[in-house]
Amino acid sequence: MADLPADVAAFFDSYRRSFERYEVEAVAGHFAFPIHIAGDAAVVSVRVVPTREDWLPQLDRLLGMYRALGVHSARMLESSAHEISEHLVLVTARWALADAAARPLYQFNAAYTLARIDGNVRIVALAHDEIPQYQGALARRRSGVGDGG
Repeated sequence: MADLPADVAAFFDSYRRSFERYEVEAVAGHFAFPIHIAGDAAVVSVRVVPTREDWLPQLDRLLGMYRALGVHSARMLESSAHEISEHLVLVTARWALADAAARPLYQFNAAYTLARIDGNVRIVALAHDEIPQYQGALARRRSGVGDGG
């Protein structure tokens, strides 16, 4: 994360730790609402999440998926940032998830639009390709075949 502005790097470190601790409320605290989410799976899905209350069940479901797979840690393998203005930053990242034995589970790409709001960095839009990567890792786990590296 050396190529990220210091406040953005600290933000992603906090974001990662919140996921690793399975803290739904803490993860939700990294977003500003409404947020826009675009996911690439069999078809691209685009949705707007209007409030924190609407987002919490979705985050809980995502953390449940992580529990089912045994996700223990997340690491940002690559990242790049483009500061649009002093208040807006675009960040692309490649994440690697691993189990408690540090075995790789899967990797995915994400793009974040971040806003500096009242002195805090928050996600206002997110695009990702995580679901197909997760599904592949889950299928491998169920069949007992290899890792998702």
